[in-house]
Amino acid sequence: MFSIVANALASEHTHFHVKPIGIYLADEIGGALIDQNTDVLGPLIQTTFANLRSLRVKPLGTIIMCFPHVDEETKSVLQSVMEEAENYADFTERLCDKVFSEQVSLELQYFACYHAYNLENFAQIDRFFKLDEISVYIEPLLLAIRVYKGEPIDLNVINESLTKAMEVFPNDWLACHLYLAWRRMAISFIPDTDTVIKTMEAIGERIKKDKDFECFESLFIGFKAYRIIMEGNLTEAVHLVKKVLSLARKHDELLLAADALYFLADIIMYEDVSQAIGFILEQKKLCEQIGYEYGLARNSGSLGRIMTLRGEYDAGISYQLDYSKASESIGHPDAYLNLRPAFVYNLIRNGRKALEHSEVAKGKTDGRKRTVAYYYLQLAYAMINLGNEKEALNHLDTAKQLAVQSGWQAYLDLHQLLEGIMEKESGDFQSATDTFESLIKRCSEGHLYKNLCFFHLSDIEVETYSSEQVVLSESWLHRFEIYVEERDYPGFVAQAKILKAKLLLKQGEHEKSQALVNEVLKVAESPSMKYLREMIALYLPEISS
Repeated sequence: MFSIVANALASEHTHFHVKPIGIYLADEIGGALIDQNTDVLGPLIQTTFANLRSLRVKPLGTIIMCFPHVDEETKSVLQSVMEEAENYADFTERLCDKVFSEQVSLELQYFACYHAYNLENFAQIDRFFKLDEISVYIEPLLLAIRVYKGEPIDLNVINESLTKAMEVFPNDWLACHLYLAWRRMAISFIPDTDTVIKTMEAIGERIKKDKDFECFESLFIGFKAYRIIMEGNLTEAVHLVKKVLSLARKHDELLLAADALYFLADIIMYEDVSQAIGFILEQKKLCEQIGYEYGLARNSGSLGRIMTLRGEYDAGISYQLDYSKASESIGHPDAYLNLRPAFVYNLIRNGRKALEHSEVAKGKTDGRKRTVAYYYLQLAYAMINLGNEKEALNHLDTAKQLAVQSGWQAYLDLHQLLEGIMEKESGDFQSATDTFESLIKRCSEGHLYKNLCFFHLSDIEVETYSSEQVVLSESWLHRFEIYVEERDYPGFVAQAKILKAKLLLKQGEHEKSQALVNEVLKVAESPSMKYLREMIALYLPEISS
């Protein structure tokens, strides 16, 4: 069935007076940072499924959208399990238990596997791998899981599995449901091949022409937003993800709404940290409501990125470790998550810890073609910090090739940043300056890499300063100070002060230099920015702390 898609598949083989958010963020912010004029979720009573409010389980739309397209037995079972369940996660576990304890149709088995897959509930997903015979209906989803875990699987094998499944599904709606479910996970590691593009175009046309397919529009637009994010167009991405959120709300798909809020927080943090935190808090409420454990784990990852953006690196590490541990505790197999704390360890020049966390992902990301570049980038960064130039260059070469193949602009940007750091470390300040200046022009306002470029350009400026020079108002250091103060990035404000203290010391202004160091030491008392003490020792060994 769904002949257009099947044919396409077959064709291919801050300021110091501002209290840092820090590790205690959740206790400090409450709900105050949410824009009270923004309707993040909207009134659920206005959804398409308002007439089913009496049911306890949420999100209803995710479950019942299939009702017009399945047989009466499947519909009846889904309905009865819904009426017993407390939330979406409970519904999924009850449905899986039923599938594994009774004789059920392949169609019902598919929906049990799908809902576990949708929640990324690996405790339930792993039960399907233990079946004596894996049905053609669920094989594509399980292949996606295997690749997600890092297993290299030939794309032809995946395409063949999808083609078979979509040919045997009883109608086009179910075939489309399968393909979009598969693509939801596969998009992070399988590039947009000609087959994928043709298939998505066919689905897009069907969504436009057929009212029964309108419920897929939110996920379809979500894929478009993901590609836009990969290309680095964050402004357009925000617009699209807000549209996904609106449509998910309309169709009462709360898990998809939670994921939209996660992505909104991730991309809007560069222009408005407070709004990003508001989205995170709303995402947390939704995840708790539906029992979305992995969504709650991702919540910590978002907070970690915000803390890192603000230069609160100790908090960033803490939150990313929480993300990794929380994911591991629910059986989530994503070794990639260890690379997140590795990156922040690299930012504080702790190459040993960065390498330790990176090595956890060794061999476990090979199948994920779109993300494996990040593994080699962290290895390269760790080797730079450990002073191993040869190994760093080897990893950078590998990372560059993989980054180009991945299509991720963020990986190419990080590669350029590391090239600049390598040039700076080797004493080639002019090349490093050119590299950082080029990247700073490309990065969006407020972006972490822009902050880092400002820091390194300022550091080069201070390092090469001589007493004959006149420090001008348009110096990189001066621009760095203004830039991070305007955005309330307290860790970077402190880093700018360390560089300024170093400059003042070169100019013979010992008392002024010491005064700035004392200010930074005060900030370093915060649990979120303890690393600043080591930074002072590194950049100002002459000054007593």
